[in-house]
Amino acid sequence: MLAFQSGISALRANQAALHTVANNIANANTPGYHRQQIRLTDKQGFASGNLLLGAGVNADSIHRAFNRVVEESKLENRSTLSS
Repeated sequence: MLAFQSGISALRANQAALHTVANNIANANTPGYHRQQIRLTDKQGFASGNLLLGAGVNADSIHRAFNRVVEESKLENRSTLSS
């Protein structure tokens, strides 16, 4: 039964990752859009005799990939072009 739960958690995490990639592709040309990344974390495993068994993975959070230097440069270039 544990193997099924571990497999299901992997499928759910990968589904969330695919959704995030699809969102990034759909919004690639949207002005001001920042690429999103998903963070995966492992579930707490447990020991069974001499073996350490994993319990799967969670899609922990989704965050924006934001680079302050790039954004400031873009703003500066827009200001220069406007004047």
